Amino acid sequence: QVQQAVAEVIRDRLVREYPDWFTRDALPHDVAALAMLVQEDLAVMSGNRLALLHVCFPSGWSPREKIGKSFADFHEPVPHMQEINAREQDYVDQMIGATSGLVRFVWGVQIGDRLDGHPGQPREPFDPARSKVCLRVERQTIMGLKQVGACLFTIRLYLYDACDVERVS
Repeated sequence: QVQQAVAEVIRDRLVREYPDWFTRDALPHDVAALAMLVQEDLAVMSGNRLALLHVCFPSGWSPREKIGKSFADFHEPVPHMQEINAREQDYVDQMIGATSGLVRFVWGVQIGDRLDGHPGQPREPFDPARSKVCLRVERQTIMGLKQVGACLFTIRLYLYDACDVERVS
């Protein structure tokens, strides 16, 4: 039921946002196939557990180590998340109840311009004379699927060269 609800959300979005490219009848019903049609990485929470992941560009974490964990458990290593993790159920309930959707942006400074931050592929050490410094911006959305007690979380990644930003005078 959760996968079916997630598939319907993705199908609806593709048809609504890209009507020249997609029709409802031509789209697959399978979440894995639909995930290949969107740029965003996908995570599905069922209750407070991470039930499904389709991730190309993790930022310093391994998807294999996160699947099946609770909201608090997979956010445990994230700096400054202790207060949120302590109120885990409140946040999970908010996400599941967000049936109109939520959008937020998370940003940080990243050394190098590689999108994939999987820990199995360590980044180059910082060299002030050679390293490229980038602004890493994640556009995150949350779509609550209250009818099945779940939510779809998406992450779309952007990297900007921090030394190539136009200055406003």
